[in-house]
Amino acid sequence: MRVLKVVAVLAGIIAVGAFVLWWTARPPARPANVPLNGIYIEKGLVPFKLRSTPGTWIGCWYDSTDRSDHCRITDENGKLEYEDIFLPYKGQAPILQNALILDSQHTGHLWTGSDKGIRVPVICLINGQILLPKTDFEEIKRKTQFWVDGSSQ
Repeated sequence: MRVLKVVAVLAGIIAVGAFVLWWTARPPARPANVPLNGIYIEKGLVPFKLRSTPGTWIGCWYDSTDRSDHCRITDENGKLEYEDIFLPYKGQAPILQNALILDSQHTGHLWTGSDKGIRVPVICLINGQILLPKTDFEEIKRKTQFWVDGSSQ
């Protein structure tokens, strides 16, 4: 009987610990200025954590007014870090809202610089398309070409 109590207490401690690790590993609440399709990318990787890791929110939307795709990058609290029109890596036509679904598995693996010295992720969509900032598009495309399609100029 005593062994069962010890096992029950240990199981309870393990369950509480697992719950705390799960709860703290969740991303922070999506800020109001991040589109509903926004994803959160952590800045650091740690095997376990006791609080949310600082990171970046990325969200994109199609604007029918100027017929272009816009993306906004904020910190974990919603403070704007970068916003620009984003163009498809291949092709010229903007991507409509229903296809602007960010790939959380691949976005954030490759980053580039903006004209303001800000790190900007190469945005991957689940349909395989890639978006790059319009500002300095050709230079950013040249810099990322090897990583995106395995070739160089």
